[in-house]
Amino acid sequence: MARDVSPDDVDRIAEALYSGHKIDAIKIYRGATDAGLAEAKDAVEQIESRLRAETPEKFTAASSPPFAGLVIALVVIAAIIAAAALLLRAATPDAARPDATAASNSDGTHHAPAEQRRPTLSRAPVVDDLSGRWLLSLPAGFQHRLEIARVDATHYRLGGKHLTMTGLYELRGGKLVITTPDTTPDQVGYEWKIDTSDKLVLVAQPPVGKKTGNYKGATLTRMDDSQ
Repeated sequence: MARDVSPDDVDRIAEALYSGHKIDAIKIYRGATDAGLAEAKDAVEQIESRLRAETPEKFTAASSPPFAGLVIALVVIAAIIAAAALLLRAATPDAARPDATAASNSDGTHHAPAEQRRPTLSRAPVVDDLSGRWLLSLPAGFQHRLEIARVDATHYRLGGKHLTMTGLYELRGGKLVITTPDTTPDQVGYEWKIDTSDKLVLVAQPPVGKKTGNYKGATLTRMDDSQ
């Protein structure tokens, strides 16, 4: 709320008006009352009108500078525009602001916000034909030679020595997953991760029991012609 102007401040405002410094008079009024620019302008003009009616001779020594009214009007318009801009920014959602769609780096470049960045998806290794001779190495230290034969584009048969893990496998996203065991039909659950086209690692198996040992971590390594 604006304060009342004191007699001393009225004298200072009058002296500024007498000397033709209307803008200074408005500044004095605002500093004394905390009034807004438009309110201060109206109040000073009322004081000026009263003073010109009471003591017109004091205004003859120093008239207002040219275009003083225009300058005051421009100052008022600039203040109104600035206030409108602040109100518009406060009413604009953060997501609609330009600074919400891109962030600046210290070097001046821009990058998308974190919520717009897409994570890099890991891809399964490119699988060559897995057909051939392979060396099975079990965690207990035993080794067996096995054959992998390609049945079609997505199926392989792991055979050789009859183990619970031999049978028909299906290629599923970087893994060989058993579908039809050679031994007991319920011995499903074996999954070989294709580490490379020359190495497979057993990452899943049926529950350990009388028929199934703990083989997780076993490896299949491709054998060359000299082996």
